[in-house]
Amino acid sequence: MVYTSDWDPRSVRFLLWRGVTFNPDGSLNYRDVATEELAQRVKAVHEEVANGTFKPNRENDQLTRALGNKEHPSRT
Repeated sequence: MVYTSDWDPRSVRFLLWRGVTFNPDGSLNYRDVATEELAQRVKAVHEEVANGTFKPNRENDQLTRALGNKEHPSRT
């Protein structure tokens, strides 16, 4: 089971927007295999932060690392 109590709120909101829902016990319920894989990558990055092997910063935070793409560095 995956619990999100110690996750970055941005990561949780992104997963909820992608169709992930909460079960009554607080674990995640996935819409499809792609969202489950994404949630597992987010979980792995948050474990790296907890272990101290990854230090997030403004342009390279937990969600950016889990998605595998860079933040847009210039103004929009």
